[in-house]
Amino acid sequence: MTGHLLGATGALEAMFSVLSVKNDIVPPTINHEEGDNDENIDYTLNFTFNKAENRPVRAALSNSFASAATTPPSS
Repeated sequence: MTGHLLGATGALEAMFSVLSVKNDIVPPTINHEEGDNDENIDYTLNFTFNKAENRPVRAALSNSFASAATTPPSS
């Protein structure tokens, strides 16, 4: 886990995505203990809860959305 890195988040996310594909490691979704048991969710998906798993990784998505941490220009 990492804290908020402001401008460096996009680079760090891209690096983790590349390393995940290269090393076949799926990072976990933290603080998620179990599924929701909702009948509308396809539980054949392979979720990764709280601990990274070694599984074949062929692709990764790095969105790098901006945060609202920047200060708008003053008028």
